[in-house]
Amino acid sequence: MTLAAVMPIVLGPIACTSPAPIAPGGGLSLDEAVAAALKLAPPSSVAPTVNWTAVGQYGNYGHALVPAETWVWSIGLAGDFKAVVCPTSPAPPRPCGPVARTQRIVIDYYTGAFIESSVD
Repeated sequence: MTLAAVMPIVLGPIACTSPAPIAPGGGLSLDEAVAAALKLAPPSSVAPTVNWTAVGQYGNYGHALVPAETWVWSIGLAGDFKAVVCPTSPAPPRPCGPVARTQRIVIDYYTGAFIESSVD
């Protein structure tokens, strides 16, 4: 008896993901969370797109602004985000920093209230 080796053919990129945490009921839906994040995003010269979303406890995503066990949505957006606050200095004024390409927004899982954001 001859055994044939089976080799899978991969037709596209493979993404490794871990199982999503089981979030408690009563929170924002994915669509509601994305809508809230888009409203909170700084101005962009192009329409922002969603790169990724994650739901989990804040301790996995944040920087100690709320208790670690707080449930949150973390949403990654892509765009050309302008600096919201530009530094002021004596004349001549300095220009704002470079445009950010990604924006991560963390909101409360239940209310959509802003918790934090960061840009890259």
